[in-house]
Amino acid sequence: MKKIFSLLLLISVIMTVCACAESENGTSDTATDEMTDEITVSDDTSPATDEEPDAVTYRILSPYGKEPYTDAKGKNDRELSPLKKTYGDIDSAKAAADKLLHYGFVVYDSQGNIAYNPCPTLKASKILYHAKINADHMRDNGYKYGDASKNPALDKTERIVSCDRFVGWTLYDAGVNTKRQPTTKGYPLHGGGNLESLLKNYGFTKITDVNDVKPGDIIFVGDSQTLAVPADWKSYPRHVFISAGEGERSYRYDAGSDQRIQSTQPSFENIASSGAFRFAYRANDN
Repeated sequence: MKKIFSLLLLISVIMTVCACAESENGTSDTATDEMTDEITVSDDTSPATDEEPDAVTYRILSPYGKEPYTDAKGKNDRELSPLKKTYGDIDSAKAAADKLLHYGFVVYDSQGNIAYNPCPTLKASKILYHAKINADHMRDNGYKYGDASKNPALDKTERIVSCDRFVGWTLYDAGVNTKRQPTTKGYPLHGGGNLESLLKNYGFTKITDVNDVKPGDIIFVGDSQTLAVPADWKSYPRHVFISAGEGERSYRYDAGSDQRIQSTQPSFENIASSGAFRFAYRANDN
């Protein structure tokens, strides 16, 4: 009897332990489910973070993407007023930039990208931009026309310049041949090491039709038959300047005389006013 009683007692204890274990497991699972439900609800009700992107706007800047150099001396301030504006649409910005293309200005968007360039290449814009700066510098600092013994791109102390030296100086400032500039004379129209050779060496495209002239082109006109130069120089062009417009009649930057050097540029005139059109060279961006 004692053995039977002990056996029944043992079975009762085992059953009690198992029941407790099942009860604990059930409670744990329920708690876990409740926690999971709470997390899920929290994720589903999180606020949205997407925002509308800012509208793109446009400004007229220098070809370097900075506030442009301006000199309103002798000009109506209204002409340069577009530089102070922010445009909400590209068409309005384009129209304003087209009217100021002779200064080399470019339209940038509010994200820092070039949205429009009225010149054929960015290098052409830089040439015009520096032509204006240098023309104003000559006018304001009493430069004279002549055969300077020093290259004005590197040494401006003589304050003497000619048409070819002005073009070479402007090309230098625009980033053309910045490492091998001659310290004397610069790049002349005639003889070895002349300006046309420089343009060929730097990949400029030759233009032979005057109707194809674009802003920033380097224009060569006339001949040297009547000049006191060696016979083999007679076929060289007589004069060179920088076009600031399109076609046969347009704006130009020119240092071919004292009157031009001391005036406010660009001037507006026919290409042929300085001699028959020979050819032009256009800067490329490669």
